[in-house]
Amino acid sequence: MVMGNLKMAKAQIKQNFTEADIALLKIYFEFNEKYFEQINNELIVHLAGHPFWGSLVNVQAAEQQPTQNEHSLELQRAAIYKGEWGTYTDDLISQGVAYAQMDVKYADWHYVLQAYKDHLSPYIKKDFGKDVNRALDVNDGLGKLTDFSMYAIAEAYFQEKNNLIRQINRDLEKKANERTIELEEKVNSLNKTEKILQEYKHFFDSNGSLCCIATTAGVFDTFNSKLEDMLGYSADELSKTPFLSFVHPEDVETTLLEVEKLSKGEKTINFVNRYRTKDGSYIWLDWNSTPDVKSGRLFSIARNITAQKEAEDELLAVNKELESFSYTVSHDLRAPLRAVNGFSNILEKKFADELGDEGKKYIGIITDSIAKMGNLIDDLLSFSRFGRKEKNTSTFSAKGLFREVFDELKQGHPDRNIELITNDLPDVKADREMMKHVASNLLGNAFKFTGNKENGKIDMGAEEIDGNQVLYVKDNGVGFDMRYVENLFSIFQRLHSDDEFPGTGVGLAIVQRIIHKHGGRVWAEGKLNEGATFYFTLNEN
Repeated sequence: MVMGNLKMAKAQIKQNFTEADIALLKIYFEFNEKYFEQINNELIVHLAGHPFWGSLVNVQAAEQQPTQNEHSLELQRAAIYKGEWGTYTDDLISQGVAYAQMDVKYADWHYVLQAYKDHLSPYIKKDFGKDVNRALDVNDGLGKLTDFSMYAIAEAYFQEKNNLIRQINRDLEKKANERTIELEEKVNSLNKTEKILQEYKHFFDSNGSLCCIATTAGVFDTFNSKLEDMLGYSADELSKTPFLSFVHPEDVETTLLEVEKLSKGEKTINFVNRYRTKDGSYIWLDWNSTPDVKSGRLFSIARNITAQKEAEDELLAVNKELESFSYTVSHDLRAPLRAVNGFSNILEKKFADELGDEGKKYIGIITDSIAKMGNLIDDLLSFSRFGRKEKNTSTFSAKGLFREVFDELKQGHPDRNIELITNDLPDVKADREMMKHVASNLLGNAFKFTGNKENGKIDMGAEEIDGNQVLYVKDNGVGFDMRYVENLFSIFQRLHSDDEFPGTGVGLAIVQRIIHKHGGRVWAEGKLNEGATFYFTLNEN
């Protein structure tokens, strides 16, 4: 019966993480792994004084603790990065069974969870400071892993508890002739069950997120105090008012569709809508819900993500202002630049004799500077244009596009001995015009930085990394120092002087903007005098 119950528990535990959830889990895991030893040591010291956990920490041999903790970390790693959730779930189920057998109280388990978050928080502040989005990513990843882990442990906990209770009942049946003992055992069993339910209620009420049970008919049935805190309404107002009355008018239709899906048994993962507060303002809530179709009840958890939304909107507005500023400045610079160029030409043609050699030299410097300024303005306008331009997506051959750009560059450098090797390249779905600019900048850089090589070589191919198709452009040029890799894609940031390799420092910033517009990412690896490799993805999962 024990194995049967545990199999039933595992069958009920479903891993429903989206790709976005996995990305958050990886962010959290990498951060946790970085400080794992420090936090673990702090947590052991913290728990040593606890009335329940302290005895367990003290009786464990010191040499066993690191081994057990590393084992748990490896199981998390295998689950998050390799999708081996079954093994990790088995470990969580084993914990739940052990806690049930030790009669661990939910308040004690919640104490451990809160202690871990308290010790993690200073390291988040240390690493990210004012980087709210990154800190939120770590917390979101922790929240998602905690929700899954707690659910798995609780499922096994209650299955094992039920098994223990059934065992008690079987023992009572064997002692039917001892009526007094039987009644006492039944009373004890009921008391234990009530205690478990009270502890569960405590966990429900003290959860940091909004927890509620609603009905598909549209009413809040049960909820913790977070709902009152977030919206500002009294418990009586919340329970007597249909929850759609609180939803922003623009979100009512999507909310109804989500409730309809739930009523059919589908789960809700990260559904976002706006709720009206008592003062008339609105907050953004991120919902995760599981339905019970038979009873028509919805078991939901929600997080207030208003600050995150406001930060995203503010960042979007700033980016638009920067694009507009860049376009305006670049456009307005053209008129005075043309005037300077025109007057320079007049001076050179009409007053050549009076200028002399030194004057002509200065005119040459002015002309070269105007040309450089013109190139910089063109690049700035391109950078701004790609921020505003809508994508026109189609499917085309990446090999054909890069070969076309390479041939155009080769015609402009007929004396260069440079070779392009295109390995197996896939068809891609993207804006071809934009991707031609990506190809022009990446191949143009390869041409430029292999200029001191007698036999230049550009190697292009594709590979799969973490389930994403990654394309790369590799050259055997001068390379770069990886200490400055973060500067490569920043506008106007250059690793070489104009005397060594001319340029404006905008090309790779344009590449990054186009790749990001396609939902991908771009990065580079290099070594001084040994070449560089640029990687990029499109429509990343």
